[in-house]
Amino acid sequence: MKKIAIVLSTFFIIISCSNGKNKLILKSSTGRINSVLVVIKNSYWVDEVGKTLKDIFKSPVAGLSQPEAQFSVTHIKPNSFGDLFNNSRNILIVGIEAKARYKVIKNKYASPQIIMTITGKNESDLINKIKLHKQDILDIFKNGDMALYQQKLSKKDWPANKFLASTNFKIDVPKDYRLVENRKDFLWVRKHLRGDNMINILIYKLPFNKQSTLSKAFIIKKRDSIGKIYIPGQFKDTYMQTSSAINPFLKKITVNGITAFVTKGLWNVKNDFMGGPFVNYTYTDIQHHQYICLDGFVYAPNKNKRDYIFELEAIFRTLKLK
Repeated sequence: MKKIAIVLSTFFIIISCSNGKNKLILKSSTGRINSVLVVIKNSYWVDEVGKTLKDIFKSPVAGLSQPEAQFSVTHIKPNSFGDLFNNSRNILIVGIEAKARYKVIKNKYASPQIIMTITGKNESDLINKIKLHKQDILDIFKNGDMALYQQKLSKKDWPANKFLASTNFKIDVPKDYRLVENRKDFLWVRKHLRGDNMINILIYKLPFNKQSTLSKAFIIKKRDSIGKIYIPGQFKDTYMQTSSAINPFLKKITVNGITAFVTKGLWNVKNDFMGGPFVNYTYTDIQHHQYICLDGFVYAPNKNKRDYIFELEAIFRTLKLK
């Protein structure tokens, strides 16, 4: 309990004077996207408390060809938490105290930073507390990483008027995505990775029909028609399509006040062997009587693809209607 208290009380700031007022200047935080530092006693980490946490962090990301964990995790003991680790961007502190609690603090030792603390009165109480906040653990750290990525890409994105297809809306597309095709009704940009690997973004619109219900079948049918028209394979009669290897995942969300349907699954090339994961955000733009479809797909054989899909989602969530 004393060790947890020490961790929570450690504070590292530099105080400077700006315009006659004290201003807190924090270190820049460190850590890769989708990574978390867990501060917990070794005895808990190897026991049921640790198993509960690992089950949360290692739960698979939806729509990938191979299972990949939600987060990469680094574990340290409470007495190891000091200047070497307190500038980590995502920190989860777990332990047993006289009073159970759940607390989230931002930018305490560094910026941007999220420190989540979960404590229980005993081991059983702690496990229940962790399970109670399972979704918070995933969402809060994911959203923090996404906000950071969006902040960075907003400084190096294409001009809003560059894309013919983006009338009535704006989306931040980084300049390291190169134009492949730029039409009034269809946009294709591509980011090259090492070797022949790549990330692709497609933007297209569909007429809005108030009488029809937006469904997974509708979204898949439309993305397959776009693939057949615009995304040819390397051989004759080959083109991109949605793979039937797994059942695509569909979720309804709200982004910047706009209803969006998120579809995740696998794509392949008909009559060929290329394939990988995709993510599709279909936004409902009632004012302009249209659906705005943002479709991203990754080709990176034998590589982990979690962070590539995360990058696509961060880009897609910058969409704002004009």
